[in-house]
Amino acid sequence: MKQKTRITGASPTGVFYGVQSLRSLFPALSGNTLVLPALRVVDAPRFGYRGFMLDVARNFQPKPLVLRTLDLLARYKLNVFHFHLTEDEAWRVEIPNGDLSVLPLFVPQIGSASVTNTWAP
Repeated sequence: MKQKTRITGASPTGVFYGVQSLRSLFPALSGNTLVLPALRVVDAPRFGYRGFMLDVARNFQPKPLVLRTLDLLARYKLNVFHFHLTEDEAWRVEIPNGDLSVLPLFVPQIGSASVTNTWAP
């Protein structure tokens, strides 16, 4: 009996996700042999955009965790990874009664603000 595995896809991405589908069928190895039943799988994404965002700008994560996250995204066939790396003074504060005299308290110490004070009253 001829044994083979064939994975086809409309693009290299489709083949990659086909490998992930095959991989999900593997049981935990309990020896040197691996047996899968004869089957045919037809798989297609339900949604075109399957994404995940990791925000390390506000919540730092170590490199091993980021790499593990990427592996899991591939395993679960997510196709968009938004890596939020930086933050540029995006904090929003309430200024009570429109009192602009408090603005000098919020001058950015590091960032893209100009040296001159053009917004002060």
